[in-house]
Amino acid sequence: MTTTTTLIGQASMLGAGGMLVLGLLVLFPLTALVKLLKEVMLDYRGREFRETFELKDGVIKKRSLE
Repeated sequence: MTTTTTLIGQASMLGAGGMLVLGLLVLFPLTALVKLLKEVMLDYRGREFRETFELKDGVIKKRSLE
């Protein structure tokens, strides 16, 4: 029985291209996760701000605890 193997490593251009593609594939989900977390935090902070302050007569005032 005879087998042939092809070694893909950093010495070949195919290996370098493969490493680049794999690196990009890892970064895309991380980028999406960071964007999602930013949106969630901005929404939370905005809701917290709206619960604490109100716009009255064109001026932002602290909401009364009625």
